[in-house]
Amino acid sequence: MTRLFSPYFDPEFDSLSERINGPSVTFDNESLEDYTIVKIDCVKKQDQLLEVVQVLTEVNLTISKGYISSDAGWFMDVFHVKDENGKKVSDQRVIVTSKIF
Repeated sequence: MTRLFSPYFDPEFDSLSERINGPSVTFDNESLEDYTIVKIDCVKKQDQLLEVVQVLTEVNLTISKGYISSDAGWFMDVFHVKDENGKKVSDQRVIVTSKIF
């Protein structure tokens, strides 16, 4: 009788990369004159874009433009945003809150 063995795949493996790396969120106030650029780079998962947009709107940021790109299991979102007063984002509380996706 021949015994067949198959490799073991940990069910938590899919979320391992996200837990190790986590999302990378950067705020850039230098590149554009009128807008803050917010870049989010992380492991692609279902409803990620919705979650990102919800967080940005919850901290009263207005999204003027967005670029969404994806490659294999990763995605990069780039947003041009302004604060509730129509200016670049300068409130550190907003920046810290937005970095927790």
